[in-house]
Amino acid sequence: PYIEQVMVIGDKRKFLSALIVPTFDAIKNYAQSQNLDFTDRESLVNKSEIYSLIGAEIQRLSADLARFEQIKRYTLLPQEFTIESGEITPSLKIKRKVVMEKYGDLIEEMYEDSND
Repeated sequence: PYIEQVMVIGDKRKFLSALIVPTFDAIKNYAQSQNLDFTDRESLVNKSEIYSLIGAEIQRLSADLARFEQIKRYTLLPQEFTIESGEITPSLKIKRKVVMEKYGDLIEEMYEDSND
């Protein structure tokens, strides 16, 4: 219920990582129930409690997967992938090349200093 969109990265990489767009209504409700202060989506996705919440969801959803199939690192994005931004097609498929270019720095950060 807390994850709206995911793009998994792993081609020619040591492990899987993901760009995750949370379900903002759900995480806002969670943050309010936990008395977490936030001003906007950016501040919300940067909260360690929200990062941990999403991490718990990833673990729950990948419990039956082999170790190499599990997401090891992830980054939360403060906005959805949209048709208008060119990140998804009209049939709602993620344009991987566009997203990889747009978020290349964030993707590389997930792989820096990794011993996994």
